Amino acid sequence: MALPRLPLKEIALAAYQTFLRFPFTLLSALTGTTVVWLIIERNSRQESILPKLAIVSALGLILFFVLELYSERKGNHPRLRWLLMALGVALLTGYYLFLPPEPAFKEVMRYMLLMIALHLAASFAAFLNRGIENGFWQFNKSLFLRLLTAALYSAVLYLGLVLAILAFDQLFDIEISSKVYSRLWIFMVGVFNTWFFLAGVPNPNDLERVTDYPKGLKLFTQFVLLPLVTLYLVILYAYMGKILVQWEWPRGWVSYLVLGFSTAGIFSLLLIHPVRETEGNRWIRTFAKWFYRALFPLLILLLLAIWRRVRDYGITEKRYIVLALALWLLAVAVYFLWSRQKNIKFIPMTLGAIAFLAAFGPWGAFSVSQRSQTSRLETIMTRHQLLVNGQVQKVKTPVPDSAAAEITSIVEYLGEMHQYASVRSWFGAPLDSLFEDRPQYGLRAPFTTDVLALMGLEYTRMPQGTEAMDANYFSLNANKAEVQLIQGYDYLVSLDDYSFIRDQREEEFKIGQEVLKMVVTEKANEVQFMFRQETARFSLDSLVQVHKGQAKQYGAPRQLPANELFFREEGERVAWALQITSLQAEKKKGKFYLSNLQGRLLLRLKK
Repeated sequence: MALPRLPLKEIALAAYQTFLRFPFTLLSALTGTTVVWLIIERNSRQESILPKLAIVSALGLILFFVLELYSERKGNHPRLRWLLMALGVALLTGYYLFLPPEPAFKEVMRYMLLMIALHLAASFAAFLNRGIENGFWQFNKSLFLRLLTAALYSAVLYLGLVLAILAFDQLFDIEISSKVYSRLWIFMVGVFNTWFFLAGVPNPNDLERVTDYPKGLKLFTQFVLLPLVTLYLVILYAYMGKILVQWEWPRGWVSYLVLGFSTAGIFSLLLIHPVRETEGNRWIRTFAKWFYRALFPLLILLLLAIWRRVRDYGITEKRYIVLALALWLLAVAVYFLWSRQKNIKFIPMTLGAIAFLAAFGPWGAFSVSQRSQTSRLETIMTRHQLLVNGQVQKVKTPVPDSAAAEITSIVEYLGEMHQYASVRSWFGAPLDSLFEDRPQYGLRAPFTTDVLALMGLEYTRMPQGTEAMDANYFSLNANKAEVQLIQGYDYLVSLDDYSFIRDQREEEFKIGQEVLKMVVTEKANEVQFMFRQETARFSLDSLVQVHKGQAKQYGAPRQLPANELFFREEGERVAWALQITSLQAEKKKGKFYLSNLQGRLLLRLKK
């Protein structure tokens, strides 16, 4: 029985033709793969040139793909082709020189915005003419399906090769470095996956008259995506009704749900766009019309949520992007409702332009956010006499927890995102010396605590999962500097970080052969302990309700004397004492309830 013959000649010829068609794209992939291999091999990022080369190579891969598609659409005239490639090299060289030796998180965000803009540009680079809408859709359908196919082939081939390497390792006792697996993965993603994908990219000049439409795509959209979009619509409108009834501000989380719903709806309509005029599918036009109409109230809800966050906390990169997406969705809805053309190329072209504009310039996300947060910090510090005549002063009078928490948050942001560039002149030499003392690699700006110390302030943290002005949480802490006398007690039970995730929580502790039982009842804000047929009840509801005003003070924990968080109970057989070290409460349906408790339980057994 003859073994099946591998068409190696055909594979090599197809690979060669793909290289001739996309040479600079594949050279970028090969360069990036080699650079990442070197980073893995040296197991160090001390050489700043390698990470920067990896970033530029990844960006070059998609940039040259866009330029080569455009050149192909224009007939691949040598002069135009080489002019475009020279432009690409010049842009990448400029970007490499623009990158700092140690790219911070801001540069990662900028890089992601550029990648999004270039990926969107790849969808329409070969279809810049006003017409050829069908060719545009067919081209992107082919790219989407080819991308899925390439990912499947790459994953299966990688797993197969990994199993083969493991077999050699186990069966023949060949010692294989663990780096082989990571290098193989990088090669499969960077070279094989890219080459395989490019081999299936259709010629954009041959697609305008193609009318193929996968039936499975229509079924998936009609019976999976659109029902999910409708479900999200019902949920969002129900939440909007709740807001109107209770007359409360929308929660910040609703922004992501509205953006997700809008994206899913637009994507669904794009998938079934070619068959909207065919017999039996006229419902698509009706659905599209009502979908865009339904967007308007939700976009108002989204803009209100963003406006509240911007009003209270200023603009950050994340809020800038959410606001830009909200305005873009508004423009898309207006365009597809009232424009005569309704060309689907409007979607990637406008979104790509927004992503590119947000990445650079004084109008970009980074510059606008830095100015906004610097202005907020200047206002707060001036109000509390921490900034006088443009120079930082040590704190002279106590700064409220609310202001300390805001200053901490802004200083931490300016350090992580902008390396204090906009406020270094306020601090002068003391801050400059902190920059000189930092490590050569890794820490890109001085620690927030060190910068706050220059103002005489301590780091003041807000509760996790909340923002400064959300009056839904508060925390109480016992003063750790106090020493308490615990003489006369026999046992100490540590109560570590109890989160009240159910209406009633039970816990058992072993004391010799006996069992101490703890029961927490959230609705009553009560903690019960049962031992030797006795029950001690510690009602904390009055404590919670008395201090609920703390929720208005930016969520900063309030330090209380330890004796205010010390409770005693006397029983016939057992004397109990509960020392709370930390307590958090959360607002639910208009009332505050315990959400977290830490402390110690002391017991004295009576004769």
